[in-house]
Amino acid sequence: MFFSNANVSQFGFGVVSIGKSRKWYQIFPDRFANGDASIEPEGTLPWNSAEPSQTNFFGGDLQGVIDHIDYLDGNRHG
Repeated sequence: MFFSNANVSQFGFGVVSIGKSRKWYQIFPDRFANGDASIEPEGTLPWNSAEPSQTNFFGGDLQGVIDHIDYLDGNRHG
């Protein structure tokens, strides 16, 4: 469910002022970037070899997120 500032007020809370001027990312490391191929589980697929589904895995990890912080930081003004 999407909560806008208008419909959260019925629950007695709203968006804090800092949240109105920030971008928020929800990152799924296993779908973002593979930073350490040495820890790939068996059955890991090569990146872009298939459409993501609930049953496949491409080997993304926290190191992949760290390696691409510049990408995330570069999108903060867009």
